[in-house]
Amino acid sequence: MRVLQYTSPTINTLAEQVSAGNTNSIDLFWQDAQRCGTPLIEEIEGDNGNVLITFLYKGDSNIKNILIYGAFPGFRYAENIMDSLLDTNIWYKTYIVRNNVKFKYNLSLNYEFDNDYKKIKAKSVLDPLNPNKIVFAKDDEDPDGAEMINSLVVLYKSKKDIWTSSRNEINKGQIELHRLPNLNSDINRRIWVYTPFNYTKSIEKFNLVVLTDGFDYLNYLSAKNVLDNLIDEKVILPTVCVLIDNSINRFEELTCNADFSNFIAQKLVPWIWDNYSVSKEASKTIIGGVSLGGLSSAYVAFKNPSIFGNVLSQSASFWWNSEWLTNEFKKSNKLPLKFYLNVGIFEDKPYDDEPVMKDAIDNMYKVLLEKGYNVKYESFQSGHDYLSWGETLANGLIELIGKM
Repeated sequence: MRVLQYTSPTINTLAEQVSAGNTNSIDLFWQDAQRCGTPLIEEIEGDNGNVLITFLYKGDSNIKNILIYGAFPGFRYAENIMDSLLDTNIWYKTYIVRNNVKFKYNLSLNYEFDNDYKKIKAKSVLDPLNPNKIVFAKDDEDPDGAEMINSLVVLYKSKKDIWTSSRNEINKGQIELHRLPNLNSDINRRIWVYTPFNYTKSIEKFNLVVLTDGFDYLNYLSAKNVLDNLIDEKVILPTVCVLIDNSINRFEELTCNADFSNFIAQKLVPWIWDNYSVSKEASKTIIGGVSLGGLSSAYVAFKNPSIFGNVLSQSASFWWNSEWLTNEFKKSNKLPLKFYLNVGIFEDKPYDDEPVMKDAIDNMYKVLLEKGYNVKYESFQSGHDYLSWGETLANGLIELIGKM
């Protein structure tokens, strides 16, 4: 979904009033913005699918420019600089967007036009007139971890979250934290294990789900709530989920890394089999992840199809290394794998100088279909962020191991 810029009727009217010498209109405008909150949302006559959204900021003499960045309107920085309204303190930028989306964003003050993300983030602020924000907790064991706070927009036709919310009235599973040494190493790695309500080690064999970026899945994507709710509603059978920590050397580990794949296949999975009552059938075993984790999950299954028969790949970074993994699938014989792929509508061209996420995912989807794989492809109404990955985790689990 290409980000397009439009003109707000409210801003047009205000500009006419200011040009006519009605300076009092500026104070009234800010009073309305304070009362109603920002961004400004306006209907489009005759268009039931889109709205105009106008980002606003009340500037002062220290403000040279203001950059908007996030899943929407993206990270093509030069395109997303606010305009100043005549000689007023009103900074604004208007876009057209689907009325069923949600996204997070921030503002960066006095952008230097050098694409330096560290500088942009250092000058980042929340939208001061947007009362809605979302907070992602710091991982205290991640040396580079930090609390993340973003301004939040959930438009009125956005789907309500079904699976990620905690429900008081249901039976709930348990999370255990383990420390498992890496392959050929004494360095411990955090491994979280979810077991369903009333789980006991017995002859009953449960489905197995293995997810990368375990801290993120638990803390940002509400994976435990997802599993509790799916199992309680009997949408999937009781399932054991193992979540792997990738907070150290994440990029190296999750970019089709043979050592990491071997750790999963040769150490982690045998440990799971020894300690938990899970099926050894590939058709009942899932490997999954988001972004680089989505790339890695497809790679691990590619290398170990006798262990993992299902790939849950969310907003996967298939662009890596000139779409190397896609080409490997294209060259290889069909494997006994089933896929769930997804991508957000804002992942079509969000960056200035990086490959297009959606194009790479679409290419992988095309290759898999041509090879005859069973693939479910889903588009969701957000971007490359945590806002929809929890709900679409549920969709992927239903697709891959849902009760028929």
